[in-house]
Amino acid sequence: MYSKRFEKETFKNDVKENVRTLYRKEIEEATPQQIFQAVSYAVKEAIVDDWLATQKTYEKEVTADGKADI
Repeated sequence: MYSKRFEKETFKNDVKENVRTLYRKEIEEATPQQIFQAVSYAVKEAIVDDWLATQKTYEKEVTADGKADI
């Protein structure tokens, strides 16, 4: 599924914004760990809607005996 959030410039801007809001720093000042965390949050935000939709679909498909009916 296509997501504008995974366009390169959009994703880079999301990471930069995460660094700013999480650590109150510019990307150039962030440590590698802080950048990693900012990237992780950006990925999570990009996939969370699809992730939740998948979970709801899965829950609907699980039969009474606990087995997936997919």
